[in-house]
Amino acid sequence: MQTLNLEEFNNLDISPYQVYGLDLDYQQSFSINSYLENKNDTIDNDQLLNIVFADIEVFTNNAGVFPKPEQAKFPINAITIYSTFEKVFRSYFLLQHSNINKFPSKDEIPDLINQFTKDLLVDKYINSDEKLEIYMFTSEMDLIRACWGKIREIDPSVLSGYNMDRFDLPYIYFRLSNLLNKNEVEIGKILSLFGKIKVEKFGNEFLIKIPEMPVSDLMYLYKPRDDGGLNMGSKLSSYALDFVADHELNLRKKDYKDEGMSLDTFYEKDPVNFLLYNIIDVCLCVRLNQKLKHIESYNMLRRLMKTSFTSSLRGSSILFDTYVNYKLNSENKFTRFGIVEETAFSISNDEIANLYIPKQMKQTIKEISAATVRAILGRFPGAYVKDAKAQILTNKDGIIIDLDASSLYPSMIAQLNISFDTFFGKIIDPITYNFLAHLEPPLKAKIGIPQQIYSNIYEFVVKFVDRLKPQNKGEYVQNYYLILAYLLKKISDSKRTIQQLFNQDTVEDYLILKRYLLPAIDLFDDIHPKSKEYNSFCNEYLINNSLPVDVKQLFIIENILQPSLRVRKILTKDFEEYLRSNHVMLSLSGCLFVKHEVKKGLFIEFLKNLKELRNSYEAEMKKYSKDSVEYSFYNMRQKAVKVTMNTTYGLFGQSTYRFSNKHLAKAITTQGRLSLKATQLIADLYLENLQNQK
Repeated sequence: MQTLNLEEFNNLDISPYQVYGLDLDYQQSFSINSYLENKNDTIDNDQLLNIVFADIEVFTNNAGVFPKPEQAKFPINAITIYSTFEKVFRSYFLLQHSNINKFPSKDEIPDLINQFTKDLLVDKYINSDEKLEIYMFTSEMDLIRACWGKIREIDPSVLSGYNMDRFDLPYIYFRLSNLLNKNEVEIGKILSLFGKIKVEKFGNEFLIKIPEMPVSDLMYLYKPRDDGGLNMGSKLSSYALDFVADHELNLRKKDYKDEGMSLDTFYEKDPVNFLLYNIIDVCLCVRLNQKLKHIESYNMLRRLMKTSFTSSLRGSSILFDTYVNYKLNSENKFTRFGIVEETAFSISNDEIANLYIPKQMKQTIKEISAATVRAILGRFPGAYVKDAKAQILTNKDGIIIDLDASSLYPSMIAQLNISFDTFFGKIIDPITYNFLAHLEPPLKAKIGIPQQIYSNIYEFVVKFVDRLKPQNKGEYVQNYYLILAYLLKKISDSKRTIQQLFNQDTVEDYLILKRYLLPAIDLFDDIHPKSKEYNSFCNEYLINNSLPVDVKQLFIIENILQPSLRVRKILTKDFEEYLRSNHVMLSLSGCLFVKHEVKKGLFIEFLKNLKELRNSYEAEMKKYSKDSVEYSFYNMRQKAVKVTMNTTYGLFGQSTYRFSNKHLAKAITTQGRLSLKATQLIADLYLENLQNQK
């Protein structure tokens, strides 16, 4: 790695190969350094967390609308918090003119606390070692200051609640903003020891980030991924706190609707039980996490992946990114800046206006977002699912076999040594060679790519989309054609030939090759009428055990993830020697991976260690009864490891992850599909043999 001071940086032409680690955010960098310095912060040591659970109530004055956090028009009339270290529930309650005479006086509060505690113990909302405190206020501002002052005093490791991320915390922030005339300095002083709050908008929702308090939303942790969560709970018809608590704990929220009144009316007419309602919401959060240990699971995950607690909740990309950079940094290696950005682009209205549009194409798309480009260029075949027959089968129809492979994708990853650091290269499918041959003459002559080539591409796109059968066929056709036409125009405008780009000498050559030419080849491969899920050369070589007679030479992309990227041409007859001399093995998708004996991929060892770790937790778990603390502890750990293992495969094809590449993902799915189809064939032959023996 080359280190430059500011003067050198200003005076030199900086190559992308000289800048490292610049696009790691501060949390990643701090986490990596912290784990490198503190070797004892590992999952081998159990770690108790000081968690504060919180829940707020809002008085809308019977407006009949749900209070929107970003508007925060209505006062907060109750907040209850709980500290896992102190084991104390603290309730902060706002009394107003409508109910002030219906609530016990200050002298009567101890009796109220005793009654609440007794009722909550009987109904199993609290444990015998937990206490309750109640504080009354006539000023909303004083209530918020007192509550948050106590939270800052407790200084929790994690702030939690149910729907905390999307309601409670944003509402508190924006309510303070309204009360303090949007004075960010004063808001920061109340909510953070550092005096700074970060607000991020996602669609119509806001995330409030307090530097010293990671937020772990129990609903987000519980919900499955396809319902927008982190997949730690069960698939349910509803994820309301009342429904989940009933399902998991056989406990419910305090009911007030049987009396036929709204929550606002409940607050006005029966403030005592209203406050109990708020307390019980927090009790449910505490009991849910006590049973499920979802927060502790992610604390384990952040130590396993060497990241911060907040990063562990943000998704697989940053989780694995930090882990890989930790592993690299431990070997005094670093990540080159801008890897993802090298292939990221959008297509503007003006750029589309300069493309050749076939007369047959009805153009409605004026621009293409970077997300759409990523989705199309990153597309690869998924899992193999046999087409089902719509019929009812019984034992009279014969033997029914259910084929389901155990750890199929991890097995494929291990079998082929699939990892970004063992990814040697890829054979360009020979079905694209004629396409490249037709491109080369006009590129050499610098006359622009003929319209006929674009017209032929459009016809291929239409036939390809017909095979896909999407609902929005017209948009698919336009997106695929416009992206490929854009890539070709960029190559043509570069005034470079195919051969020049295949043997790149400059940074500009490298960027054009990686950003435009290789994606164009991939996309043409996808839309080609003879395109299959596998590489045509590899199918002939691996499945039919022969070299194709009509393919005299091969183009192989080497060092795909390195600055030394290039495309090498070899004679087909020399291919076996090429494999031997480079110590690589071939996948059905055309990818080449370094052999295990030369280097084991980072993710291979990672998955192996995770599997062994999960097996050990499951073995320990089975030693205890299901209702024991020990069973819950080891069950939580094996689930956290399982989530990490299942996430690993998806990462290979995730376009936003810096070390991903769709060819890695395709190598896994193609090999997996082959295994399942081969197993299906064997099963069919077995059943046929049984039938013939009758």
